[in-house]
Amino acid sequence: MLAWEEYLATGDDALLRSDLDLWRRATYDRDLRADGLVHREVLPASSWDAVLVDWPVSCRDDVEITPANTVLNAFQAAAHDALARICTVLGRAREAEHHASLAALTREGIENHLVREDGTYRDGLDTDHAARHSSAIPAALGLAPARWHRELGRHSPQAGCG
Repeated sequence: MLAWEEYLATGDDALLRSDLDLWRRATYDRDLRADGLVHREVLPASSWDAVLVDWPVSCRDDVEITPANTVLNAFQAAAHDALARICTVLGRAREAEHHASLAALTREGIENHLVREDGTYRDGLDTDHAARHSSAIPAALGLAPARWHRELGRHSPQAGCG
């Protein structure tokens, strides 16, 4: 996602060309299920490929890490959006369509399974808990529909978060 922002700022597509295949392999597509969500085994935070919450303990809002984690899925959808734009710039239309469809599938999975009635995002499947960052990350990545912005603003992290 940062490489896309660099391209927008500089117009230089060299990094996009050199690293596209590496980024494509870094997605969690192998863990994508029919519900549109990435499902990963919950591992201890010290494990190599664990879903991490790197906020200070006092700011974690009792987040619950579940196999289908909202923050990981939000980043997956945003990554596929960026990959679709990158592939378009590089003239790789078929791959752009592939990434756009995966982004749409994941976004739909998030909306169908991870959003509560009040428009906030639960931490993941199998919980109704909604830590503030479980809503803040999808909103920051542009995944939250405009109709939910007001409620998300009321639910967003406060300064100091202690």
